[in-house]
Amino acid sequence: MSKDDAGAIQRGGGTPLHHQVFLVVRSAILSGRYAEGQMLPSEDDFAKTFGVSRVTVRNALATLRAQSLVEKRRGVGTFVCTGRMREKLRVPNADLMEHVRSVGASTQVKVLDVSRVAAPAHLQEFFQCEPDAQLHRIVRLRSIGARPVFHVVTYLSDAVGSLSRSDFHRQSLYTLLAERGVELSSGRQIVSAALADPSLARHLQTMVGAALLYIRRFHYDQHGAPAEYIEFHATPQSFEIEMTLGSDEIGTHRAAG
Repeated sequence: MSKDDAGAIQRGGGTPLHHQVFLVVRSAILSGRYAEGQMLPSEDDFAKTFGVSRVTVRNALATLRAQSLVEKRRGVGTFVCTGRMREKLRVPNADLMEHVRSVGASTQVKVLDVSRVAAPAHLQEFFQCEPDAQLHRIVRLRSIGARPVFHVVTYLSDAVGSLSRSDFHRQSLYTLLAERGVELSSGRQIVSAALADPSLARHLQTMVGAALLYIRRFHYDQHGAPAEYIEFHATPQSFEIEMTLGSDEIGTHRAAG
């Protein structure tokens, strides 16, 4: 570990020391600084590097083992697990609707909730509705096999008609919308970051307070009317957006740099 890594540990900030050590070592593993199969420094070495107790280091390593990032070999040491770098879901960002189709084809979905709710204040302008208007709210968890990739909350205009859980047992949301005459044709996307609250941490199998990708999408139908708003939360270890830069973008970056 480097001096910068050691300096990342902050005392008195409210985050337990063992969790901070866990986050720093996990970052080093996921970035490839510790190769698959490589033995990690000893508990004593980690304790000296971070200026913490062996108990703190032991707790951090236990969390890494729980996430299958390391394994302890009795009498030998702790090693980075072979195969720890699970394949990420990579999707192109060039075409928003192609992005949506790519995600749908690459993952399995579990519907967590389908309900009608009062339009949230931050969506009333987008949906051009009054505060007492009702929207459909669909909550889903998308996974690759048994591994959750992202948590999705979708809001739809009440104009699409009634919706229930059973509607999603036989078809995708976009097939259902198409059957009701709604075709998504354009939109905009905002990518930022958020911290996992207890509910998101449970669904995404991560730690409370872990950094997540936070993606918001505003979709319009074939007539240009607001049709759908989506919020995605994903762990950076499982999901990434790939962008290809052309000569125009590279020239812009050069000018800005």
